[in-house]
This record gives sequence, structure tokens and C-alpha cells, in this order.
Amino acid sequence: AWAAATRVQIGYWRNTQTLFEHALAVTRDNHVVHANLGAELARLGRTDEARGHYAEALRIKSTFPKAHLSLGALLAGEGRWEEAMAHYEYALAHRPDSATAHLNYGLALVAVGRGGEALPHYEEALRLDPRYAKAHVALAGLLDDLGRGQEALAHLREAVEARPDLAEAHGNLAIALENAGLGDEALTHYRETARLLPEDPRAQYNLAAALEERGADGEAMRHNQAALRSSPESDEIRAAVARLIARGGGGDG
Repeated sequence: AWAAATRVQIGYWRNTQTLFEHALAVTRDNHVVHANLGAELARLGRTDEARGHYAEALRIKSTFPKAHLSLGALLAGEGRWEEAMAHYEYALAHRPDSATAHLNYGLALVAVGRGGEALPHYEEALRLDPRYAKAHVALAGLLDDLGRGQEALAHLREAVEARPDLAEAHGNLAIALENAGLGDEALTHYRETARLLPEDPRAQYNLAAALEERGADGEAMRHNQAALRSSPESDEIRAAVARLIARGGGGDG
């Protein structure tokens, strides 16, 4: 009987979306499933449908922190920072131990020009989760703005240690290292950023610029060309390609 029941459930488990949709069909007023389905729809880029499920989750349970956080993130992605902040504040009121809520609220504060208020939220996020790489990156950016470059550098190093696959951390660390006069180490992280983001023109261009500065024109040309394929309208990248050609066709040395 258990095996038969399992086969029935597998019939609904074609993907995460259908699993949650089935759960909604067989339950009533399930705020958790509405929030989870909303998150899956948001991941698929179906933001209007996601918004509806987040709203339904909050209709059922207005104090549900996960739905407030998710709806806040959706609004932030649309640039509606003030509305996002209201949801983050609600999430923090009910889950002050949520590192994600502290980070997201801090990001929203920075976005609306209240960066000074973000600092304690980034610090609290890291107190709650010391290996929260995105919080290290966010705090590093704020510290750099405050002229605390060495502290920022330390946080970026912690970010790449905690999340070696986080391209943003490598990219920001590369820039910070270069600004600190540590160009060779910076090049390593420019390379890693470009490896993690092969279609990102900025990642490819930044690596190309670092290589060109070190006389590796051939390799720089290859990365500039990759950047140009992703962003053919960029005058900045076109100028870099033209400069390398004029200097000798982009040959190494």
C-alpha cells in the first residue's frame, strides 16, 4: 500500500511547481505552500503570479516572515525599495534572528540613501551567520564607502572563502586588491570572476584590462572579444579592442 501511495505522489512530482500546485489542491489556506509556490514562480521569472501567491500567503497569515521576505525581494528587484523595506521591517519584527532579513533590509537602506543605518544590520547578519558571503560583500561595500578599505578587503576575503562560487565576491575582491596595490593577487580573482561569468561583458572586460596592463595583449584581446560578443554596442570595449589592434594585433608581448 505504501508503494502504491508513493507511485501516486510521484505522478504529481514532475517538478517543484507541480508539487506545490498539487499541495494547494488538496489543502485549504496553506500559507506555507503559497509562499513556496511563489518562490518557485519567482525563480522562473513569473513575478506577477509569484506576487499573487505571496499576497495570498499573507492574507492567510499576515505575520508570516518568509512571505514578507520573499515579497520584499520581489519588490526590491523591481526597484520598489520603500515598499520592500516595509516588508523587511515586518519580517524583522517577527524574526529578528533572520540573517537574510537583516541583510535585505540593509541593502534596501543603502538603496534609498540611508547607508549609515545599514551598518548594524549587516553586522547583525554576520553575527547570526558568520559565513554569510553575501553579507560580507555588502558590508565590504559599505566599509569601502566609509574609507575603511582594509576592513572591506578582509570581509571580501572571507566572502570568497565561504562561497568560492560567488562571482560578485571575486569581482569586488579583485578591484579591492588592485586598489591596494596587490595586482598579481587581483588578477587571480579577475580570472575567477570571468570563469564564473563567461557571458558577462564586464567580467571579461575587467580581466582583459588587467591582462593588458601586464602586457598579455593576446589573452587580453581574447577576453575583450568575448566581452564584445556579449555587448556589441559597448564603445568602451570597442575602444579596447581597437587599441590592442593598433598596438600590434593583440599578440602577446
